[in-house]
Amino acid sequence: MRSKDIFPLARQLYAEIPERLRRWSGEPADAPTRDQLADHFLMACDAVGFDVGEEDHVAAMVISEALGGFLTRWGGRYGDLDNDVARAQAALVTILGGAVQAPGMYQLRVGTPITVSAIAGMIAFVLMLELEEEPRC
Repeated sequence: MRSKDIFPLARQLYAEIPERLRRWSGEPADAPTRDQLADHFLMACDAVGFDVGEEDHVAAMVISEALGGFLTRWGGRYGDLDNDVARAQAALVTILGGAVQAPGMYQLRVGTPITVSAIAGMIAFVLMLELEEEPRC
């Protein structure tokens, strides 16, 4: 994946977020919702040609687990990815203007909109790529 592919992926991931989860509530959703979201996010990553090798697949899993877990307040499903998922969530929270107190523990104002730009920033963080300016349509 290249830097120029980040915003199209972020827009696709954002489109998968149900309307009720597009603003931070701080309230947990149910586990099946979390699993479904993470699976949809992973499929979206794969659809943009993300899954071209083991390292890319792991990055796609981290992105999908971090975003799905963040939106629903559930932990990751894969223990071996917990540290990477926590770092990705910390990046997302920071981009959204929140504060990280410890892995998985953060403060974010209720009602904060989850944005395409914030998702793009998290993707860039996970992939260690420079985030280019969002293209104007």
